[in-house]
Amino acid sequence: CHQITAACKHGGDLYVVGGSIPRRMWKCNMHTMDWERCAPLLRDRLHHTMVSVTTEDAIYSLGGKTLQDTLSNAVIYYTVKDNKWTETSQLDTAVSGAAGVNLGGTIYLLGGEENDMDFFTKPSRLIQCFDTSSQKCQIKPYMLPFAGCMHAAVHMDVIFIVAEGDSLVCYNPLLESFTRLRFPEVWSCIPSLWKVASCNGCIYVFRDKCKKGDANTLKFNPATS
Repeated sequence: CHQITAACKHGGDLYVVGGSIPRRMWKCNMHTMDWERCAPLLRDRLHHTMVSVTTEDAIYSLGGKTLQDTLSNAVIYYTVKDNKWTETSQLDTAVSGAAGVNLGGTIYLLGGEENDMDFFTKPSRLIQCFDTSSQKCQIKPYMLPFAGCMHAAVHMDVIFIVAEGDSLVCYNPLLESFTRLRFPEVWSCIPSLWKVASCNGCIYVFRDKCKKGDANTLKFNPATS
């Protein structure tokens, strides 16, 4: 398995997990582009979610799959200054391939894949909240408007979510509300939306598998749009 299974930005560095050894982690200095090997995960994980929590100078790994293709509810965190992984409490529900963001010290784990009643897997609509202060997880009593693989980014106090083959949704955890955002007509869901990022006060939405000459990135300012 020569693939990157998870990645996140922390400070001025990019941390990636995967490659020929699934638990191996590397750090890339984004200024010098130098790579450095870090302490490996405590166990092999695929399709887990990595989230940076800058106030703790830590990186969290949540959920994922084992090499035996079993869903995991494990939560572990990496302390950057100590170069050390520590196992903590678990998720309420085992998921893999979920979107994850940090908002005010709470990690929101969105969607992904969960077990069904027969222990097969199904697309998930769950919102799991992991409090990094208390190290406890709870599930929101309401669900996402869509299920499955998705990607998310934080802007101010809201979370922008892109679901595969669906639209962009603005989720406000404080108001417990979801708002679907409309794009210009030329920006339909074909090809599907893929990733979303927040940078310098703007939201960037990326499309997957664009034809040559087609725009693959949309930028908008939430304050003026």
